[in-house]
Amino acid sequence: MPGWFNLFRARSVHGVEQITAGKRVLGILPTVAHCYRVGSTLIDAGPPNHANRVLDHLGNGIEHVVLTHHHEDHVGAAHLLEHEGATVHAPKASLPDLQHPPELLAYQKRVWGRPRPVEAKPIDGKVSTPDLTLETMETPGHGRDHAAFFEPERGWLFSGDAYLGERDILRSCEDLGLLLEDLGTLASLDAEVLFPGHGSVRDDPKSAIEHLQRHYEELRDRAEPLVSSGVDPGEIRSRLLGREGIIRYYTQGDFSKQNLVEELVGLLDADP
Repeated sequence: MPGWFNLFRARSVHGVEQITAGKRVLGILPTVAHCYRVGSTLIDAGPPNHANRVLDHLGNGIEHVVLTHHHEDHVGAAHLLEHEGATVHAPKASLPDLQHPPELLAYQKRVWGRPRPVEAKPIDGKVSTPDLTLETMETPGHGRDHAAFFEPERGWLFSGDAYLGERDILRSCEDLGLLLEDLGTLASLDAEVLFPGHGSVRDDPKSAIEHLQRHYEELRDRAEPLVSSGVDPGEIRSRLLGREGIIRYYTQGDFSKQNLVEELVGLLDADP
């Protein structure tokens, strides 16, 4: 069993308060998630097992909560803030899963906890609050309901899980073809700061996003001759990425190198 410990931290980054909460599972996952406060607006809401801590830190000052998607590690405190009078905004495709949270795998319940139902207001193009106006970018590669938000006046890009940095695994819900399209969309923005749902805030958004694009494209190019030669996907994974490691087993296959390889094979098979 991997070692793990609770983490809660709040700090100012480029004029935005970054609140980080979760259970750090050593050597496994980016299990701590970020939410961001700008005045009375909160973007994402942390994991359910830290919802009370997030609420206690925020106090009664939040009027609007903007969610990037329905995944449990991003919506934890939303129901508490809604109860306190905040308006919750979310992509239209997120609303059914926010109202009726889907069943979770065992690792999700252990690491992040079960989300509570939330009644959100659907986002239509933009979200305007007293603090900022966010342009919505549909980014369904991480999940069909995912959206990123861009504040053009200050160049702030709140990417949720559309950007997770270089990695050699994918979650089972992720679509690599759509992820590449999403990264192209985000790279085209005139962003000055990238605020991701996990990992480090970046002050080089375009460079960071394009680096991730190249990472996936290089893996695709390396996989192409293997796929053309009829090599089994399991063998492709071994040659390109090595052994799975503990993450596949801990997450019951939800995160794995094999998921990434199967997406690479799907891209290449679909390429005329």
